[in-house]
Amino acid sequence: MKSTLKVMHDTGLKKTPARIAILDVFHHSSKPLDADTIVDLLEKHDVKTDRVTVYRTLNTLTDFNVLKKVEFGEGKFRYELSSLPHHHHLICTSCGRVEDIAECGMEDVENKLQKRTSFVIKQHNAEFFGLCTKCQ
Repeated sequence: MKSTLKVMHDTGLKKTPARIAILDVFHHSSKPLDADTIVDLLEKHDVKTDRVTVYRTLNTLTDFNVLKKVEFGEGKFRYELSSLPHHHHLICTSCGRVEDIAECGMEDVENKLQKRTSFVIKQHNAEFFGLCTKCQ
C-alpha cells in the first residue's frame, strides 16, 4: 500500500495538514470509517481540525479516487482506501461489526449479465448483512 505522502504526490493534491492526517488514519485502519469516527480519531491524536474540513477532505479524496464511499444502509457513508484489493463486506446488523471478505465469485454473474444485456460492467459492490458470531 502506498504511503500517505506518496499518495499525495501521485494525485497532485496539495499536502495540507488535514489531508495528511486523514490519510494517515486510513493507512492505520482495517475497516471503512465514517466522518464522525475520523474526527474522533484525529482528536485522540491531538490533530486540530473541524468537522467541515473533514467532510471537505473526504469529498476531495473521493473525487480524486484516493478514497471510495461505501454505504451499509445506516444513512451515512463510510470511506476506505481505493487502493485496497477488491473485496466485499460482512456487516453485523446487531453490533455493526464490519468484516472484509476477499472472496468474490461475481465474475461469472458479470459475464452472464454483460452477454445478456450488452451492458459493460466496470465494477460491482456487494455487502452481506447478518449476525456475527458474538451476536448470534
